[in-house]
Amino acid sequence: MPGIVATRVLHHPLGSFQYQKKPTIPEIGICLDMLSHMAIDRFGDVSICVRFDPKRLGVIGNANKTPLVDIWNSPKRKKWIEYHIKGRRDKVPLCSYCEFWGVPTSS
Repeated sequence: MPGIVATRVLHHPLGSFQYQKKPTIPEIGICLDMLSHMAIDRFGDVSICVRFDPKRLGVIGNANKTPLVDIWNSPKRKKWIEYHIKGRRDKVPLCSYCEFWGVPTSS
């Protein structure tokens, strides 16, 4: 099987619980959730993360004020994706806390 395989810890959103397991998964470098999902709360705020964003660090717009297509293609989201591609998730406020095992953040 070609590619890099890395050992990572499971996600614990902003440290809210300490469950950890060390699975071996493919190194992918970019958050697949950011590429294919969005979360909309009851107030219309749109976040890049469907997992956990209690501090609203991943909010990229409001569906009550802006069409979803414009939020999805916003400069902020595009910049955050660029940071992921460059391996700099630490520059994205919400992602800098994330240890989601599907999107490795450290060796």
